[in-house]
Amino acid sequence: MITQLQTQIAAFPAVPAPLPAPRQPRIMALPDKFNGDIKKFPAFLGQCRLFISLRPEDFPHDQDKVGFIISLLSGAAAQWATPLMTTNSPLLQDFRGFC
Repeated sequence: MITQLQTQIAAFPAVPAPLPAPRQPRIMALPDKFNGDIKKFPAFLGQCRLFISLRPEDFPHDQDKVGFIISLLSGAAAQWATPLMTTNSPLLQDFRGFC
């Protein structure tokens, strides 16, 4: 009898595990641009950190995080960052050091 049950069980096709639901992209507003106003820097940095933390797949490396923040700089802040990029500063690879 056990042999018959084992034979019947073996005859059933294996049911594949269901695929995970496709991941929906998070719809989030980008942080506001930062022009160098030091009073606005804590809020800007907080917005950037939140954005990055909610999209870890988009920012796997420090360079990705720093590049994202630099892309949001304007005015005096962008002028400050330009020499870092032209000299390939090590800060471009160091998120904590950059911030």
